[in-house]
Amino acid sequence: MSSIEDSVCTKLLDRAEFGLKKYGVTLERTDLTELDWLTHLSEELMDGANYIEVLIQSKQEKSISSVEKLYSYLRQYIDYNPLTGLFIWVDKPNKKVKLGSIVGTLHQTGYIRIKLQGKVYPAHRLAWFYTYGSFPENFIDHINGIRTDNRLSNLRKATQKENQYNAPLRVDNTSGIKGVSFSKKKGKWQANINFDGTPYHLGYFESIEEAKEKIETTRIRLHKEFTNHGEFIITLPENIE
Repeated sequence: MSSIEDSVCTKLLDRAEFGLKKYGVTLERTDLTELDWLTHLSEELMDGANYIEVLIQSKQEKSISSVEKLYSYLRQYIDYNPLTGLFIWVDKPNKKVKLGSIVGTLHQTGYIRIKLQGKVYPAHRLAWFYTYGSFPENFIDHINGIRTDNRLSNLRKATQKENQYNAPLRVDNTSGIKGVSFSKKKGKWQANINFDGTPYHLGYFESIEEAKEKIETTRIRLHKEFTNHGEFIITLPENIE
């Protein structure tokens, strides 16, 4: 630690007990020297740091309390089976609940959603929370791409970009190969891939087989364990909320 850092830390400790008090002199004071004002500014910044820390701790405590209540509620009334991925009511929080029934409804996005204590949660995130006691910081990816398959073995943590890498073949794809399309202007097949948030054009090809080989070898190299060549297709269920 440098002498400057040591000095700041010492001042923080010295002024900790004053951190939550009202700020000191007002700007109307004109009998202070430039050094006095700089010293005062330093002290005010110390006070501000203490205020910020108190606010952070307060919000963390509220957040932790809320999460703990949710976890307690979840464990009391619902059972999650990691082998089937299903949530089952095992106790009644109200008269409307039928014991033994499956918890959750199918959303138009294809995911299962569960409403608890007035708030809606994606079932795959609740599965992770139920098992490990905390929500993941980023995304939960369905390894096989089936959005209703919430078995624990089918779930993994992922960044937003990694989650996008595992996207299936789109319904509107016309070539049957993910990332490959026909360019009418060039009269050739073209391959395009996204990596780290940036789209890349891999070139034009005489045959669709050449374009397929190019994009799949590139995808394996860039997307690694999140590679998905479009083995499955997104299909949204009918008659859903």
